[in-house]
Amino acid sequence: MAKVFFTPWKDHLQLLTVRNQFYPPPAYDGPDLRSNACATVAVWKLRGNLPHPVEATALLTDAILHDDAQKNSIFSIRATYSAAFCRFVTGLVDSKLHGQRKTMFQRAIDLGLPASFVELRHEATHRELPSLVVLRNATQRSLEWLWDYYWAKTDSDVALASGRPASAVSSGAENGNVEEIRSVIRTALEHPANQGDLSEPPRKKRKSDQQSSFLAEQLGAICKASSRSPHSLSRVLIEDAIIVPKGRKLGDSMDEAFTKWDRSLQSVAAGHPAFLPALTEELVNELAFTRRPNTKNDPQCEAIYMWLDHILNSAEWSTARQSLSLGYILSVCEQNSNHWLDLLRGAIRSEDNRLPSIARDQSNAPSRSQKKSKSTTYDQPTEDNLQGLQKFGWERTMHVQSIPIWTGKGNNYAYLVTDEPTKESVIIDPANPPEVAPELDAQIKAGKIKLSAIVNTHHHWDHAGGNNEMLKHFGKLPVIGGRNCQSVTQTPAHGETFKIGERISVKALHTPCHTQDSICYYMQDGDEKVVFTGDTLFIAGCGRFFEGNAQEMHKALNETLASLPDDTRVYPGHEYTRSNVKFCLTVSQSEPIKKLEAYANQHQQTQGKFTIGDEKLHNVFMRVNDPEIQKKTGKTDPVEVMAALREMKNAIYREAFSQHMAHNGPPKRSYARFTTMKTATSANEGPHFAVPSADVVEATGAKNTLLCTLRATINRQQATFNRDSVPDAFIWVGIEEVKRFAFALHKVCRSCHTQCNDGLRNSLHQDQRGRSLLTLADLQFSLPDGDELWNTTSDLAARLAEDESLYHGNINPETNWISHS
Repeated sequence: MAKVFFTPWKDHLQLLTVRNQFYPPPAYDGPDLRSNACATVAVWKLRGNLPHPVEATALLTDAILHDDAQKNSIFSIRATYSAAFCRFVTGLVDSKLHGQRKTMFQRAIDLGLPASFVELRHEATHRELPSLVVLRNATQRSLEWLWDYYWAKTDSDVALASGRPASAVSSGAENGNVEEIRSVIRTALEHPANQGDLSEPPRKKRKSDQQSSFLAEQLGAICKASSRSPHSLSRVLIEDAIIVPKGRKLGDSMDEAFTKWDRSLQSVAAGHPAFLPALTEELVNELAFTRRPNTKNDPQCEAIYMWLDHILNSAEWSTARQSLSLGYILSVCEQNSNHWLDLLRGAIRSEDNRLPSIARDQSNAPSRSQKKSKSTTYDQPTEDNLQGLQKFGWERTMHVQSIPIWTGKGNNYAYLVTDEPTKESVIIDPANPPEVAPELDAQIKAGKIKLSAIVNTHHHWDHAGGNNEMLKHFGKLPVIGGRNCQSVTQTPAHGETFKIGERISVKALHTPCHTQDSICYYMQDGDEKVVFTGDTLFIAGCGRFFEGNAQEMHKALNETLASLPDDTRVYPGHEYTRSNVKFCLTVSQSEPIKKLEAYANQHQQTQGKFTIGDEKLHNVFMRVNDPEIQKKTGKTDPVEVMAALREMKNAIYREAFSQHMAHNGPPKRSYARFTTMKTATSANEGPHFAVPSADVVEATGAKNTLLCTLRATINRQQATFNRDSVPDAFIWVGIEEVKRFAFALHKVCRSCHTQCNDGLRNSLHQDQRGRSLLTLADLQFSLPDGDELWNTTSDLAARLAEDESLYHGNINPETNWISHS
C-alpha cells in the first residue's frame, strides 16, 4: 500500500521556490530574498511536519541576516549563531530522537556530518560561546552540508508532478504568479538535465529528448495551476526573452530557437490544450499592444511574427494546431494596425489561410527549410466553433478594456468590464464622455456589450465628473460609487459584494485617504482576479493624501489591498508609472524597480501588466517594513515611513515645478485682461472672478504666503478667463499658478462674504449667478490629482477649517473640498 506523506508546503514547486531563495543560482542578480524564505519556513513550521533540514536552513540563514553590528550587539549575534547551529546539529544527532541509542559522534559519522560540528555544538552548549569567526565559518559550512544532504536531492524529485505543483503560482506564493513561473523556468533551464548542446549528433538524440521531456514536465506543471496559468506562462516566455534570443538582430535566423523549444512546447500543448491558444494570443498581443518606435524594423517583432509563422504553417506543428482557432488573432489584427499585424490579417483572410513566409518575403533572415503543411486548414471563427473549443481548455472570462482619456494631460483611464456570457458591462470612471461615449456606442451597436452601470472610484472630477453627461447620453443607469460622487445612486459598504452578469463577482473595498469616499473594486471571474484602484494605488506609487493621512494610506495599501491574492492584476486610475519609478529609484535601487523602469521606458501603458505581488516588490509605499526603506526615510514605524515617503515625493514635485516655471515661464494669453482688485462687469463681458483686495485679506486674518504671492502673480501675469460652455461662467485657460489659485481664492471670497455687484452673497446657490462668484461645480478644470500646490493651499485650508465662523452657516458640501486637503 502506498505511503501518504504530509508536507507543510502545498506542492513541490513551493519547496523549490524557497530553495532558490536560500541558495540563489549563480546567474541570479535580483534582490536578496532570503528573509522571504525564512518567513515562509516560519509559516510551514506552524503547519507541522516540517523536515529538520528545512528548519535548520532557515535558522542558520536568519542568523546570518542578524549579523549586523550596527543594529545588534556582538553578544546577541554570537548567541543567535550558537542557538541556530546547536539546534541544527542536535536535531540530526540527538540519541533521544532516533530510537536506537548511539553517541552523537556515531550518528554524525553515519550521516556524514563532520565530527567537528558535534564538538563545536558541545562547546557552545556547555562552555563559552565560540568567537564570531568560528561561528560564521561553521554556519557557512553547515549550509553547504545541508545543500548536499537535502536540498540538492529535491531536484531528483521531478515530482512537480506530485499533486498540483503549480497551484502555488495562483494561490498566494510569495512573489506572485509571474515570479513563481520565472523561478520554475529558471530552475528548469539551469538543471543538469537541461544542460548541453541540443544540436548534437544523432547518437546523442536520447539526451536531447530527455532535456525536452524535462522542460515539458516543468512547463506542464505550471499549466495545471489554473485557467490563467497558460497565459501567465506564455507572457513570461515572451517578455523574458526565453523563446526569443536576447541580442537578436533583424534578419537573424530563428532555427536554433525553434529546434530548442519545439518539442517541449508541443508536448505541453498536447497535454494542456489551453496552452497553444494562450501562447498565440500572447504573441499577437505583443505585436499589437507593445509600443515601439519602428515596429517594422524591430528584431523582437520580427521574431514574434516568425514564431507565429512557424506555429501556423510548419509541418512540425500540424498536429498541435488542429484545435487552434484564429478568432482572437483575427480580431486583434482587425482592431489594430502595424506592419506585422497587417501581414497576419491578410494571410488569415487569404483563401489558403497561410502566412507569407517571413524568411522568404519579409526578412533578411536565411531561409529555413520549407516544411509547410498543405493539408491543414482553419475554420473561420464562429460562435459554435468557439463554444466547441471550451472542451479543449478555452474558457470565456471577464473582458477588461482600457480607454485612455486626456492622454498627455491627466493620463486617465476609464475601464469597460464585460461579462462575456451575458455581455453585461459596467464603465468605470468615464470622466470625459466625448472620448468614452463613442467607444461604448460602437460596441453597443455591434451587440458586444449591454451597459448596465457607471462605477466610480472616488468623487474627483477627473473620475466622476462625467457622470451627468453619461446619464444624458445613455439614459438612466445606476451610478455606483462613493457618497460624494456626481449623481451617485448606490454606495456599497466596505466588503459588500455584487455581480456583473452571471460570473463576475465584485467586492467593494473602502480605502479612504486620497478622498474619504475612495473605493477600490476587486473583481473575480473564476481564476481571473483584477482590482481597480482609482487614485489609491498606482503602479509603483500611491495617491496624494488630499482628504486623509499617512495612517489611512498605510491601511489602504498595506492591509486592505495587500491582503488580496498576489496574482491580482492592478488597474489604476492614471498612467503615472514612469514618474513613479523615477521616485522609487531615489529610494531604492532594487532589481524589481530597475526591471519596472525598463518596462515603463518601452511601454506607454502599464495598466493590468502588474499584480499586487509585483507592487509589494517595486512599490516603495508598500515596502514600509523593509529595512532598506526605513533606513532611507530615517523612520521605523510604518506610518511614519509612509508619511516620510509622501513628503519626499512632494518635495521632488515642488522642485520640478519651480524649475519648470524658472526656465519656461507662464504661457502667454491674449484674452481680455482680468481685473484683480475688484469685480469688473460690462454688458458684453459678463461676470469675472473677484480677487480680494489687501483690506479684505487683512480683515479675514488670512494673511499667508499663498494669498500674498499669488495675488502678486495674478497682477503680474495679466491673467484672463475665457468663456466656456457652462452658462454664465468663465473657465480658466491661463497659467497654472492662477488656475490653482482660483480655488483658494474662491474659498476666501465665499467664506468672507466678499461684496459682489449684486450685494452681499449669502447663498451659494442663488438663481442669479450672473453677478456672483463661480462655484466649484462651475470650475470644471479642477485641480489635477498630481498638483503639488495642494501643499500650499493646505495652509489656507487649515486657517479656514479651524474657524467655523468663517463659513457663516454655509452648508454647501463642496465647502470641505479644500479644508480636508
